Amino acid sequence: MSTQSKPDAGAALAETIADCPRCIKPQPLCVCDSVTQVPSRLSLLILQHPQEQDRALGTARLTALALQGRRS
Repeated sequence: MSTQSKPDAGAALAETIADCPRCIKPQPLCVCDSVTQVPSRLSLLILQHPQEQDRALGTARLTALALQGRRS
């Protein structure tokens, strides 16, 4: 009997799902339509927790999308 491993269907599916260009989340998890933009006269520096780099949380990016105003 052969013990060849079958391709992981979940990994193949994940590769075919496109990411949203605004929030960088997979399209089924995109919440861009729900983001309410808030006008701001202040410039903010949004710091991202190092552990968030490894996860598709996107809270820093969503915060930046919600705040209108000066971009640098």
